[in-house]
This record gives sequence, structure tokens and C-alpha cells, in this order.
Amino acid sequence: MYLYAAVARASTDKGLPRGGWYPAEALTRYEALRAFTLDGAFAQFAEKTKGSLEAGKYADFAVLDTDFMTCATDEIKNIRSVQTVLGGQTVYTQP
Repeated sequence: MYLYAAVARASTDKGLPRGGWYPAEALTRYEALRAFTLDGAFAQFAEKTKGSLEAGKYADFAVLDTDFMTCATDEIKNIRSVQTVLGGQTVYTQP
């Protein structure tokens, strides 16, 4: 839902306002994904252990049911996790 808000600049419940709040400030999908991964880790001073999938870093990731990078913008708010892995351990699998 936060990715949708960053890209669409609209509310996640009704998608209002149409066209988004200050659409010039919308992030691209790449920028939004980076903001919640690499940039988030950098803000925590944890970029050496978090933020990307690399050898020596925590294996924290989610497997999604929809391709965030290619789906329609309105579909982003409906994306769900199929599986979530934290520190290399599966902590959630969709029933």
C-alpha cells in the first residue's frame, strides 16, 4: 500500500484524488522500491547488512503475487505477499 501511495500519490482506499496529490512529486516504481529497500537500510546505517539481496546480508524479502514493476498502477494497492522470509527463515506462507 505504501508503494502505491508513493507511485500514485493517491489514497489506498479509494484512489483519490484522481491524478494524485502533487503528481509531479510521484516516485517512479524503481525509486519507490529503492526507497523502501536500499535507501531505508541506509537511513538506519544498516546498508552493509540490509536493503538488498547479496551474500553476507540478511535474507529479508517477500514474494509477491503480482509484478510491481509492470502491473497497472491501480493494481499496486492490491498486491499481496505470497511468502515472506526474514533472516533466511520463512515466516509467512500464504495459506
